[in-house]
Amino acid sequence: MSRSSLFPALIIVGIMALASLWGAAVLPDDVRIPIHFDLQLRADRWVGKTAGLLLAPGVALAVVGVMMLAPRIDPRGANLRRSQHAVDVSSLAITSLFAMLHLSVLGHAAGLSSSPAQVLPLVLSVFLVAVGNVMGKLASNHVIGVRTRWTLADEQVWRSTQRFTGRAFVAVGLVGLATTFLTDARRGGVVVTAGMLIAAAAGVLASYLSWRRRHVTPARK
Repeated sequence: MSRSSLFPALIIVGIMALASLWGAAVLPDDVRIPIHFDLQLRADRWVGKTAGLLLAPGVALAVVGVMMLAPRIDPRGANLRRSQHAVDVSSLAITSLFAMLHLSVLGHAAGLSSSPAQVLPLVLSVFLVAVGNVMGKLASNHVIGVRTRWTLADEQVWRSTQRFTGRAFVAVGLVGLATTFLTDARRGGVVVTAGMLIAAAAGVLASYLSWRRRHVTPARK
């Protein structure tokens, strides 16, 4: 993460922290805050007030810290610097995703907004489009992207895998947006979460197949 993207990232984390302070003041002590959601993006796991207020801002801050340190600790740090724009977009997208989730959960807990299941399909869809658009520009590294033994072993396999997975993410995000707007959030949630998992798995498979085409000599008949 570059210094130019650090400032907006810290602003996002700061907004999350302010939301937590607000939640500490207005939410009852026995409130249960959701931290996990099923395929339809309905809450299925909860924690207490303190953990719920601290978890998302803490994770978002950790993401910012890791992405700031990554070029120094990754053996391929030069590649991260070379693909700085893609790293910055991905980092801000991840931080924003946690922020929208946090604000939605706290707003619902306070009775000010609808269920997160109504918001998250749209947020996840936009996230996938944003990240998918820059995945193909990521150079080989150990921090972000589809990192398998095959992509890390071959630069060309890395590039083809990131492009394939990025396009799949964009497609899932666009279909998720269309489904949510044209039908309802429940169906949109199923489409975007299932599609994201399928796209990620397909990316892993694509990395193996790409590596195999390049490195495994076909058996002679």
